[in-house]
Amino acid sequence: MKTLGLNVVLVLAMIVTAYGQDRQNQRQPVSKPADVQSPSDQSRLPTIDLPEFVITGIATIDPPDVEKNRTEESGVYKRHPSENLPGLRDQATVDIGERFKQSLFATGEVRDGLLMASMGTYFSPMLMASYGISTSDHGILGEAGYSRTRGFARFTDASRGFLAADGSLVLRSPGTIFDEARLSGGGSVEIRKYKFYGSTTPSVQREWSAVEVGLRAASGVGAPQNYHGGLEYRSLSLTDSSATVTENHVTISGGSGVSVLDVPLEVDASVDLSTITAATPVSLSLFRLSLTSMPFRWKDLSLVVALNGFAVSGMGGQRGNYVYPAVRMRYAGLPSHDVYVGFYPAVAFVALRGQSARAPYLSAVSVIRHPVDRLALSGGVESSWSESIQTKIHVEYQKATDVALYDDGADTGIGTFRYGGTTSILSARMDAVANITPIDYFAVAVTARSSRN
Repeated sequence: MKTLGLNVVLVLAMIVTAYGQDRQNQRQPVSKPADVQSPSDQSRLPTIDLPEFVITGIATIDPPDVEKNRTEESGVYKRHPSENLPGLRDQATVDIGERFKQSLFATGEVRDGLLMASMGTYFSPMLMASYGISTSDHGILGEAGYSRTRGFARFTDASRGFLAADGSLVLRSPGTIFDEARLSGGGSVEIRKYKFYGSTTPSVQREWSAVEVGLRAASGVGAPQNYHGGLEYRSLSLTDSSATVTENHVTISGGSGVSVLDVPLEVDASVDLSTITAATPVSLSLFRLSLTSMPFRWKDLSLVVALNGFAVSGMGGQRGNYVYPAVRMRYAGLPSHDVYVGFYPAVAFVALRGQSARAPYLSAVSVIRHPVDRLALSGGVESSWSESIQTKIHVEYQKATDVALYDDGADTGIGTFRYGGTTSILSARMDAVANITPIDYFAVAVTARSSRN
């Protein structure tokens, strides 16, 4: 099996003020180097997102992060709570100018909102709203949306509604490890309804209902002890006319900085437990333990090494224990370029909720297994060509087993997953950003991907 997808996205964004109405605030950098980086980011290797099944589709590309980082030292200013509020600033982006950076230190209340509505043919209304408030001590964000369509033919009716809320609180406890620690939490509810148009039973209606609740805690920037932890619960209910399948998924994670023989290390652990209830209940699990070094530096070369362990359990008798070394190297000695390479194999947890959201016509009783990397390599070049033009080229190559292959060989219109062999995935992405003014930019992203089983 071989699929080849090429997606080109041209993004032209105009940011009017520092408190613009763009909910995501995905703004791009000027050529100034970043002056903040949390300690936990310094010691964690980049993860490689292994696709959970191979299927041709359209990928959404966010505006890129292409800032040239000359150093990974601790930042010189502390993270403002508004940076952690999804409605105000996405954590994956970086500052694009002094004007926006100064807004993060506003002592007063920062408010941000978005209201969007549309109407299309075949009667397809859509309404979405979000509103967020942030101060130096707390932040709150609420979102809601609804959309529907009568479709272009019989049995193509569909609807979707969601409601979500998130909040964060910064603790003030001078002299303790909890000073400036951040507590955050949130929850969401989403319901989708649609029919199996194009199948042999097109009148069957599916109701996809998902609930998510999470709590998280993390130490403040510059705290004497670095730590983080989280607890998340996700549920899914799939109802196809009269049959119902449910999934309950719990994730527990935590980590802290430790010193072993005067060598600073980052210890991270997580466990995913999921139970799928159908005719016969099935349990899925993944335990992960990671030891990561702080960056070792020699002149313009930096090196991070890690050791990751996994214990996995999936359907169809999948059981396994895996231990992988990992490494990331970066060279910043060239005048206008940074070069980096990485080796980071992993085991990815897969749940029915994520798979059914990506493949809406997936059978609710499909076999769920967790993909296991046999090889995972990545590398790239970040370049600053001038005061206003930056580019980034990133390439990944993966070989993995137990990758889900979407299959509708019987032409029923309802797909299932099949497994077998080794799947090789080669992907490449190029990002380019041209800053027009300190708050205006033009961004281009191109991705290419080839997969073969």
